[in-house]
This record gives sequence, structure tokens and C-alpha cells, in this order.
Amino acid sequence: MILHSIEEVNDAEIHNTIGLINIALDSKARPSSAHFGPKKKEAIIVAGASLVAIDADIELRELFLKAATRVDVVLACRVSPKQKADVVNLIRKRFPAKTTLAIGDGANDVSMILQAHVGIGILGKEGQQAARSADFAIGQFKYLKPLLFFHGREAYRRNSLLVLYNFYKNFLYVVPQFYFGAYSAFSGQALYEQLIYQLYNITMTSLPVLWYCVFDFQYKRDIEMVMELPRKEYAGYFMRNPMLFRIGIDGSCFSTFLFTRWLFYALLHAFFIFCCCTYCMIQYSTHQSDGKDIGFWVGGMLTYGVCIFVANGVLAFKHFTHTWVGTFFFVICSSSYFVFFYLFSISFKNEIGHLFMPTMSMRVCYVIWFFICVSVYLGELAYSAIKKCLKPEIEYEEENLELLEE
Repeated sequence: MILHSIEEVNDAEIHNTIGLINIALDSKARPSSAHFGPKKKEAIIVAGASLVAIDADIELRELFLKAATRVDVVLACRVSPKQKADVVNLIRKRFPAKTTLAIGDGANDVSMILQAHVGIGILGKEGQQAARSADFAIGQFKYLKPLLFFHGREAYRRNSLLVLYNFYKNFLYVVPQFYFGAYSAFSGQALYEQLIYQLYNITMTSLPVLWYCVFDFQYKRDIEMVMELPRKEYAGYFMRNPMLFRIGIDGSCFSTFLFTRWLFYALLHAFFIFCCCTYCMIQYSTHQSDGKDIGFWVGGMLTYGVCIFVANGVLAFKHFTHTWVGTFFFVICSSSYFVFFYLFSISFKNEIGHLFMPTMSMRVCYVIWFFICVSVYLGELAYSAIKKCLKPEIEYEEENLELLEE
């Protein structure tokens, strides 16, 4: 470890010291290789009095940031609570694309924790002020690595999909009504029965996504790091492969492109469902099992039911952890459509009154249901296969061993 210290108070001396540090860093700028050996870690130690002078001078501030961003760690000693917050603000203003994290265990760290993007408080002997002001609270400092590399990484991945999927599933069952508006000469006629229409998010698609956001894990946990494994198997464990953490740094789970892609995905699925159900069920040549003509309510309720199965099925393909409880939620939420359709059909004298039995007695309904769901699921399988071929999963690299040993 190579240490560079900044303890001066005079502006000229600080300017000279930081300039020498930058020159030293320029002369040592080389990648780690087998010929030169591993690159030595470098650190800058700056005193609180020096930080006051650096913060007051724009030129000194830029020189200091240039040096600070090229070393492995910057240690600030004898600083006040306000200076801690000022350092966080300095980084946030100079590098707006970066995410800052502040961690502390006492009341003097509260201002720093509040200024950072993410604040972590440690419950300790110095009180609970830091933990109460932070976004996350941990009992010991050793829990920071599982919080970042396991809980934080997975929370980012799951919450990103939660936002994208919620827009997808709501577009999926709403957009067919707009397509039906064009089909019905914009008469304003609703495609779905209004009572059962309200249950889509409450009962029929709620539990699967809740289960996913809490209990789905992409890789094995390995929190304790007590298992002795061959190094080639480290890629499948969170705490053994730091490269898995890069999805948050790269923003690969949530972006404007992904949001647009999911919306297009919903529009395409909705169009496919509406066309299949409309062509087969709301045409003059199709009749009920008793010989009567089919009204558009049969096609509307079929479209609604297929949307539920497609939405839950698409989410099922995003799961990495499959358990009997999760499967039960998928089955019970998808099947609730039939339960509520039957109850509303026999309980209310409205548009779908006594419509359940005629609808479910037609084999064409099951053919359409099976065709649409299988087509969408095969598309999901094809997309997953192509994605794995074009972008293989992150593998363990030998350089990661240095990160784990630190």
C-alpha cells in the first residue's frame, strides 16, 4: 500500500502537494500484469484543515478530485460532521452519474448519511441516531458485504422487473379495449364486464409478482462463505463472484430502452390476443353449443381470461427460484378467473349473466386459449435461448479472487 498525505493548510503548499501526487500517479499508471506483478494499492490521507482550504478554492478542488478518483481509497481524518457531508456533496456534484453510499454508527455521521444516495447506519454503542436516519440499518460492519452483494443486488434486479412487469400486465389487458374501439367503430362499448374488470390487479395477478419480489434469487445465496468449492463453480454464488454486482453499475436491469421494450412487448401480445379471440369468437360463422349466435361478451371474457394466463405465464418465465408455494400462487390466481366468472354469471343479472356455462362448453374456447398461451410461451423460450447464446451468463474471473481476499 502506497500512502500519499495532505496535511498542509496553506493554499500554495496544498497545490504543490496535490500536483506531486498527480505526477506520481501518472508515472505509475499501468495495468496489473504477470510481467510487472500485481499493481500496488494507493491511498490519499487528507486532514480536515486541508479539506477546508480545498473546498474554498475551485482549482484545488479539481486537482484534488483528479487525484482522489485515481487512487483506491481516500482517508479523511479529524473532520467535522459538516465536512463529512460536504465531501459527499462534492462527489455528487462533480460526478452526477455516480451513486454515493455513506455508512456510520454515531450522531456525527447523520449529516453525511442524509446527503448520500444510500445511507447505512450501524447499531452500536454510540446510539441509534445513525440507524434511524439511514435507509438501511445493520448490526455489525461485517454485514455490509451481504447487504450490497446479495440483498442490494437482488433487490435492484427484482424491483426493476416489478416496475417493468406492472406496466406490461396493465397494458396487456387495457390495450385490447382500444383495439376493440377501432373494431366497433369507436362506439364506446366496453369489451369487459366492469365488475370482474376491477379484480385483475387485486386477485388474478397480484400474488405471483409479490412472491417473486420477495423470494426469487438468481444465484445461490452463500452468505456465510463457509463452503469450500472448486474455483470454477464460484460463478454461481453471490459472495464468490463480485462480477455479479455489475448489473447495478451498468444499469442493465432498468433503462429507458427496457421500459420501451416491455411496452412494445405488451402492445404486441395484446394485439395477438385480441386478433385471435375476435376472429374466432365474434364472427358471424361462430355459434354457441346450443346453436345461438355468440355475442361479443363471450369474446370479451375470453380475451380477459387469456390476458390473465399470459401475464402470469410471462412472469413465470422470469423466475429463477421455483418452489411449490410459488407454483400454487400461479395456479390459484390464474384459476380465480373461472371462479369469479362463474360466481358473477349466476349472481348478477348483467351482461355476463348465465354466460359461464355456454362459454365454457365450446371447444373452440379451449383451442384458442391453448394456442395463444403456447405461442406466447414458445416465444419466451426462444427469446431466453437466443439471449443466452448472444449474452452468456457472467463467469467467474481469476481477478475476482483479489476482491474476495480484501
